[in-house]
Amino acid sequence: MAEPPLDAPKLLGVDETSAAPDLRVEPALRRSATAIMVLLGGALLVSIVATVFGGNQASTADEGSEIVTDTSVAATTTTAVDQPLVTVAVSSDSSTSSTSSTTTAAPRETVPVGEAFAANPPAGLLAVWQINNPAIYILDLAGGSVTSLNLGEIQVDGISTIRGAGGRLVVESSDGVSWIAPDGTFGVLSQAGEVTALGDDEVWISPSYGSTQQFAPTRYEFAGNLVGLPFLPPGSFPFGYLGDQLVAGGGASGGVYVHAGDRYDQLSDGALIAAANGIVVTRVCDASLDCGLRRTLVETGESTMHVIDPEIDIDGVWWVQSPVSPNGDALLVMSAVLGPVLWDLLTGSQLTVPLLRGRGIAWSSDGEWLFISGSEEIIGIHRGSGDEVRIPAPGDEPWGNLMSLASISSG
Repeated sequence: MAEPPLDAPKLLGVDETSAAPDLRVEPALRRSATAIMVLLGGALLVSIVATVFGGNQASTADEGSEIVTDTSVAATTTTAVDQPLVTVAVSSDSSTSSTSSTTTAAPRETVPVGEAFAANPPAGLLAVWQINNPAIYILDLAGGSVTSLNLGEIQVDGISTIRGAGGRLVVESSDGVSWIAPDGTFGVLSQAGEVTALGDDEVWISPSYGSTQQFAPTRYEFAGNLVGLPFLPPGSFPFGYLGDQLVAGGGASGGVYVHAGDRYDQLSDGALIAAANGIVVTRVCDASLDCGLRRTLVETGESTMHVIDPEIDIDGVWWVQSPVSPNGDALLVMSAVLGPVLWDLLTGSQLTVPLLRGRGIAWSSDGEWLFISGSEEIIGIHRGSGDEVRIPAPGDEPWGNLMSLASISSG
């Protein structure tokens, strides 16, 4: 992953760490001020990292162009968390065979929280945010720390979406598209447009368009370059990436296409489900309309077919933005028997999950943990063991029922 630009400013005082397993932040990192924000009618005490966005981006998307930003640094403050972040963990053996149609979830048994994260530490960092709220919590569940950022202090307003891209959070707001890293480093990508896809070191942004219009994405690299892409036909969807190349689904027409210079080349048939980390997942059907999921390792061309059971609706959790794990080896689906389940393509097992309609999710960067936003808490589920961990807000600071999640790598 590319390092942040050398001239990008950092917001000082944001790295709150602790060796304690209960995720306390050391009192030594307390600072002289706190900021009060209203969150769902409650007082939300957050740590502040502050800098002011400026910004004139490059006016063209020619290959090799650089992103131009004007940034400055303002004062910063931080606040420690006074209560353990994680309090309860439970274990479950509610895994069922993918061929079963009658098994129901087994009761979950409470176990000490330390055992869950000690035995299976989550990879990467987890971010907690809410629409139109400038506060972001960044949780290092394995390392035992929590950091708070306030995007309002760097003049980012009207937040609509925050997603992870490599080691950064990409923020879509009324001010355009920007990014911020856990250490407070930030940058402006574009003052207009919508995020089409996210890679490890780049973001593809397209101008706003209607479903009947063609559109041309631009690749914005965190290193500072812009690369314009050819036009895509109306209805192209969904999107993914392979290396630094955009992958596009053919929409209703099917097919999977990859950016290749001044054109798009067909990569495979079928309907694109996900493309990332060198893996492409597609839905394919044979001449008899028997359909399944095909998982392909692009480098070797090796493909594995997975039968879709009759009771499984792979589009049943339509409100989830990223239902497929980062490595394309598991996905959230809807079972007519068990409800929402985590389908592990490697083992064929289905694990029931407490996913309610409208709740957000995020995967750990290695895909071994699934995190679900709950009511005033986050629910973490480990794929291998079935352990379930419930994570309340730190201290008396409510997260609310409308929180969303994003994940990023930690190195």
